[in-house]
Order: sequence, then structure tokens, then C-alpha cells
Amino acid sequence: MSFQVKAYMCVIKDEDLGVSILTARDYAELVYKATNNIFEAKKEDYPELNQFISLNSIDFILDLDDDDDCCRDNLNRLLCYLRSKGSTLTADLFELDQVINEERLLAISSDMV
Repeated sequence: MSFQVKAYMCVIKDEDLGVSILTARDYAELVYKATNNIFEAKKEDYPELNQFISLNSIDFILDLDDDDDCCRDNLNRLLCYLRSKGSTLTADLFELDQVINEERLLAISSDMV
């Protein structure tokens, strides 16, 4: 017997910081983790990032529908702001579909979200 599992992954790349890979069980949690990761990595270089904090509270994000583009809007605004200041940071979000049986992973596929 096999079953399908959905997971989410974010790949954050930056010339100065290298690569970070984050995973989560749902989209809202991943966006929250990605925004926090970026904020923690860049807050000393860009003190103005505080403007993105209130919109990244987990309560605010979890109140949004997982399929709602609003969930990603704050992350996009954060990335656009950093790019406008010369940062090379990028964040790519993926939805992973995995088919697993009792013994092993049978298949995996991904889509960018």
C-alpha cells in the first residue's frame, strides 16, 4: 500500500550567505520560515526590514488561506525591497508531491509555487 504526502521547500540563495534550504508541511508555515530566515540574516545590514515584521506574524499568516496569494505577498515585498537595495538574495518556493510505501520513497515530483 502506498500513500501520497505533500511537502513544501524553499531555497534561499545569497552571494554573502550561501544557500539555505527550508522545509515545511504547509505553505503558510514555509512562508513564515522563509521570511524569518531572511529577516534574521539581513536585519543588521538593512535595519528598515522592521517594516515587514508585523505582516509576518504566524497568526497573521495562518489566518490566510494556504492558496491565497496574500500569504506570499509580504515575502515578495521583502525580496523586492532587498533587491532595490542591491541584495542578491533570492527565494524559490516548491511544492513537493511524494509517493511512499511501507519500505521506501516511490516517486517525487515538484512544482514551483
